[in-house]
Order: sequence, then structure tokens, then C-alpha cells
Amino acid sequence: MDPGKPNLNEATADVLCEFLEVALHQILYIRKLYPAGIFEKCCKYNIPVQMSQHPEVNKYIKDTILGIKPLLSKDEVHGVTVVILNSSNKPIERFVFEISSLMKKSISGDEYLFAIEQAFRSFILKINISDSLLDNITEGMFKAMYC
Repeated sequence: MDPGKPNLNEATADVLCEFLEVALHQILYIRKLYPAGIFEKCCKYNIPVQMSQHPEVNKYIKDTILGIKPLLSKDEVHGVTVVILNSSNKPIERFVFEISSLMKKSISGDEYLFAIEQAFRSFILKINISDSLLDNITEGMFKAMYC
């Protein structure tokens, strides 16, 4: 293997981490866990998404994703759960991302990349409509966990 070229699992982990980062930002925006003013509209997967511009929020998300990435590369993560807690630290909502084995998949070919983008776009759109299906959150905080 070429030492300058990432292996397929690392490339897959990169793509998945980017998606998880976008999804986390979108969940925070949609569920109004932070003021709307800290978010800026961007385009990912050919749809508009809201991304935080707050340095501390972004650092927390980035650090969480960076902590998961090596495990994703080794195919050691089965899922990522974003838990929204109330002021008593009791879970009130969960967003669960089930991750199938990365070893069985590889990033190769435009067809595969197109299918991934479609799946990510579909998932982000589902996050967008989830707000209309869920109760309003009067106060809350979030934690991201992986298993």
C-alpha cells in the first residue's frame, strides 16, 4: 500500500465523519438547542443545511468526531447516538446513527459516491422534518456517544 495514500477504510471514515458533523449541526439547529443566530446556511449534499459558527460548539463537535474517527477506520463503531438531555440530565430525545461494517464497503467509483451522497441527503432531510414530529424542547443540552 502506498504510504501517502489513505486506505479505503480511512477514506470511508472521512466521508462518514463529515456526514456526522453536518448531521450534528443540523440536529442542534432544528431542535433549537442553540440560538438560531449562531448558525449559517451552507450547502452540503446539494441541500441547504445550517452550520454553527460558534467556536466552542464547533470545537466540541469536531473533538467528538475526531474521537470517533480512528475507531471508524478500524471498523470498531456500530453506532453513534446523539442524546438530548433535560436540565436534570435525563434523556428526552435520541438520534441514533447505526453504522454497518465499513470493511464490507469501499469508496470506489462515481456510482458509489453518488449513492452515498443521496443517502446522506435523504437522512439530513429526515432530520429537517423530525422537528415537526417531535415536541418542543424548552431547555436541553446534548451529548454524542458511540458504541
